[in-house]
Amino acid sequence: MAVIFGAPAHPIVGWVCYTLAIVQFLIIGLVSSRDKALDVLREFDQQVKLRRAGLAEQYRDWGEHDEPPPPPMYRGV
Repeated sequence: MAVIFGAPAHPIVGWVCYTLAIVQFLIIGLVSSRDKALDVLREFDQQVKLRRAGLAEQYRDWGEHDEPPPPPMYRGV
């Protein structure tokens, strides 16, 4: 209000308060964005763990039913 209507004795006070309000708003926005970003990263990590466990199980089952490859043929010179 002091910025818009002007303070007759000390006009700089209104601009200082206005600047502090903007800085406070930006800090709140950054903190909430950081929290959301951390939530997204946690969810991503959880999905990667699930996928990794599924792949490990798939390859573990695959290895049980496989036979080792036959030895290569030796051809003497």
